[in-house]
Amino acid sequence: GIALQEPNVRSVGHNHLYDFMASPDIRYRVFYVTQTTHKSNGLFETYGLNLFVVDRLMDDGGNELEIQSYAKETLDNIINRFCEAFQAEDVGVRKYQPFTEKFNDLCAGMWVTVEIELPKDIICPEIYLMEEQYNG
Repeated sequence: GIALQEPNVRSVGHNHLYDFMASPDIRYRVFYVTQTTHKSNGLFETYGLNLFVVDRLMDDGGNELEIQSYAKETLDNIINRFCEAFQAEDVGVRKYQPFTEKFNDLCAGMWVTVEIELPKDIICPEIYLMEEQYNG
């Protein structure tokens, strides 16, 4: 999958972020995608997606800025590679949001909501962004 081509991605998932991150076997540097919207105009399909890159914080939190930095770069790379591979267009405004969150471990990362417009014959982009969900 496109996300697994990134050197900063070791696990991929979709649908239920908290359930996925609750796995004790998760391999950090996670890429995660959820679909928010889907519109069709006959020629094109437009998908709204939330994309996340998540990693474990060190106990002292000293790696938070490093995680957020490579997470934004990773998200940009995945979006750009996807758009090139599938003749898609990023039609939204990218607004990156850093976060910290307690899953099984205290984590940090970056997320962004994007709108991707695809030619009508391409199915849901979640399938192409990942090879398979990592389950341990």
